[in-house]
Amino acid sequence: MGPASFNGKHPLTIRVKNVTRTSFAFQFQEWTYLDFTHAKESISYMIVEDGVHQLSDGTFIEAGKTMVNKKWVKVQFDADFKRAPNVFTQITTQYKTKPYNTRQRYITDNGFQVVMQSEEKLRVTESEEVSYVAWGVSK
Repeated sequence: MGPASFNGKHPLTIRVKNVTRTSFAFQFQEWTYLDFTHAKESISYMIVEDGVHQLSDGTFIEAGKTMVNKKWVKVQFDADFKRAPNVFTQITTQYKTKPYNTRQRYITDNGFQVVMQSEEKLRVTESEEVSYVAWGVSK
């Protein structure tokens, strides 16, 4: 999921769930200290099946998922990236109703680290599935 437009002034996250081969559900979720109502927003999204895919120009796209919580999780790429790819992450389950975002760091040609972040007054107390798409040049 891409970032939401900025029609509403309150911060929010996008929660995705019920992902299947043909559909998914999503909702905008404000932080818990807000009023839980939000203006209509627009988003962009990309769908990529799990695995490594190589385009005709040599570009690799890798999609996968991992379980994430309050500790940094290392994800290793299967694709043979020439340099650090662009990495997009999204929580794709909703085991609890708390709003979370994902954060990434240390993106290299071999992998990256990801963690869930909550609003300041709350703590991440469970794990959720995080899907990722890495897009970059092959060696």
